[in-house]
Amino acid sequence: MRKMMVLAGLAVVIASMQAVAADSVGLSMASTRLHCTVAEPIEFALLYKNDGGNAKAVTVELLHADGSSVAVPVPIAAPAGNAKAAMVTVPRFTLKPGDYAATALAEGAGNDAQVTPVKFAIFQAEHANAFPVGQWVHHGDSWSSRTTGAIRGSSAP
Repeated sequence: MRKMMVLAGLAVVIASMQAVAADSVGLSMASTRLHCTVAEPIEFALLYKNDGGNAKAVTVELLHADGSSVAVPVPIAAPAGNAKAAMVTVPRFTLKPGDYAATALAEGAGNDAQVTPVKFAIFQAEHANAFPVGQWVHHGDSWSSRTTGAIRGSSAP
């Protein structure tokens, strides 16, 4: 009789563990580039697998190296046992230059599913030099005249 009680209790524990199944979230850059400029949109590929947690949304968090962050909520509606993929696009000029780590968190799941951070970097779209750069033009055919080139538009003697 005692064995039957232990087995029945074990069956209840196993059933409750299956009810709180672990959902999984996958996040990666949509392209192979990890270095982008502020003037281009940044795209992520998101995969949510519902193993019974029934999350209502996945939040993609973009954490800057200085500690500031941007959260992008992504509504997810995947029936239990199914998966759903989504593209997450961050508009251009939204992120400031610097190093970032992107993570995703499935909120509302039985135990919040989190993903390993994706590292990427954002750079300025324009060159940092404020001075115009001249184009060197070579005059003549001889080697000596090629080594004494002038900047286009100037009247060198």
